[in-house]
Amino acid sequence: MYFSWSVPKKGYTWVKIHPDATEKSEGLFLVEKYGEPKRRIYSPLEDEPELFSRFAKLEPTSTKAILKFANKYGNLTKGNLIVPDSHNKIEKPINIEPFKLWCNEISEFALTYRIWRCLEEQRFEDLGLYIRWDKIDGTDVFYVISPFSNSRYLTANNPQSEAIFNTFTQNDLIAPAKFFLQTILSRKLKGGISLMPLEDSSWNLYPYIMPDNLLRALWLQMYLAVTGEKTFIQCEWCGYLLEVTEKTRITRKYHDNCRMAMWRQKKNVVNLSEQGKTIDEIAAETKLPREKVAEWLEEN
Repeated sequence: MYFSWSVPKKGYTWVKIHPDATEKSEGLFLVEKYGEPKRRIYSPLEDEPELFSRFAKLEPTSTKAILKFANKYGNLTKGNLIVPDSHNKIEKPINIEPFKLWCNEISEFALTYRIWRCLEEQRFEDLGLYIRWDKIDGTDVFYVISPFSNSRYLTANNPQSEAIFNTFTQNDLIAPAKFFLQTILSRKLKGGISLMPLEDSSWNLYPYIMPDNLLRALWLQMYLAVTGEKTFIQCEWCGYLLEVTEKTRITRKYHDNCRMAMWRQKKNVVNLSEQGKTIDEIAAETKLPREKVAEWLEEN
């Protein structure tokens, strides 16, 4: 797999503009800040294999959280180019990306991620938060509902899904969940992934999978996790996912930066204890669980 993405060093900002003359109201859009066109280039699939889990935990309606993510990892797509416009006070052509796109994509991604984690952690009863059975015209059917909106997926009214719906057992949650993952991943990746041969220094050709933007790359990461092509565990420090391999499965429990942060926090706990502070006082000051403070002091 090969994919690179760029992030403007000056970052992004939110602006309210009329993207089209026919629009009756302003919309909120993500745009690059004016300034020197310096950009940071990185490879999300290689440098940030767990990025999809961070995207899935964004608050869909938080402009602050979305802006922080975009400033670090870039926008989701290549955006839409709009030309200079005196009405919008735009001085030069810029690419814009609607806030609404971020809201919708985060909502769908978070729903998919939560259903996958329920299956992965065998929390099958929790699938009932997202998968509901109902009767329509006397027939037992299921649908998937998003906790972020009133959106329903795979509704029983869809005649194309009727044959598949009939294969499930009433009130089963696992099979519908897996079918949902299959359906949404197929839809999100369709048309956005390119297969091409790339060569090494000796002109040996190797197959490469290339998404066309960051959003596709995030869905590709989700696909690799759901299908088991890559394995993830939860980092014991930050709680985000951490990629592990057969070689690191036993020994790797933290991201590298999390390991350093934990070491600094442990040192701080010991220092506070040496100053005469109690476990409860240290827990309150460091905002760590009391049990964790006691564990670290016992280890020391």
